[in-house]
Amino acid sequence: KDGTKYGNFGDVLNVYIIDQMINKRKYELKLNAISEEDQKTVDYNLVAIGSFMRQTATLSEDIPCYAWGTGTLRDNRKPKNREYTYNKNLKILAVRGPNTQQNIRDNGYECQNLLEEDENGERNCYWGDPGLLTSQYLIDGVFNKELKYQNLKDKICLLPHYVHQKLYQEKFATDPFLIKNQDKIVLLEPNNMRFNETIASLASCKGVISTSLHGLIIPDSYNVPNAWLHEFKIQKMEGID
Repeated sequence: KDGTKYGNFGDVLNVYIIDQMINKRKYELKLNAISEEDQKTVDYNLVAIGSFMRQTATLSEDIPCYAWGTGTLRDNRKPKNREYTYNKNLKILAVRGPNTQQNIRDNGYECQNLLEEDENGERNCYWGDPGLLTSQYLIDGVFNKELKYQNLKDKICLLPHYVHQKLYQEKFATDPFLIKNQDKIVLLEPNNMRFNETIASLASCKGVISTSLHGLIIPDSYNVPNAWLHEFKIQKMEGID
């Protein structure tokens, strides 16, 4: 891609973070650029940022695959014509959070590495979305002078999930409160922004409101206050942990 427009902003983090961390001679990372049709024929060795756990069910069983910080959706059904919810031999190193942990256990899977017992006698998987590493891997160049939204220290950024972007474009054009406070609240449109623009905006603003999971995780990485916006009935954080 040319870096100007993306679909799911969170999934694109794989390109910029995980791709810098892995041994490319050993692993092939599944990126969001792979279409659903390609997923039926393309094998890969690692799933990371995003709700990709269930998609491992389409892999050949003789191909080793690892999950690291990956999430699941609330949909707990097996893919059509598949005996297993996930790849039979999937090795899970870490999961995105407690909901994903419960999901994999409900389906008969377990993490390779477990923490020591907690006060309730439970041994949990390692939890955490690798998107929290954004600030460690995207420092140089992210605050480029040419970026449109490079300095938002006195503004609140509203970042909708890409499926809600049109809804909020309409609200910003018609809602009296938002029109009145355009000097205080900025609508970010990741579908129409370069990736670095979005990151720079989230990292440099006063605070973030978002309907996107990674619209919260990335500000966390940069220690920027953030809050989940749950406004429309259409809004469900299906991948929430």
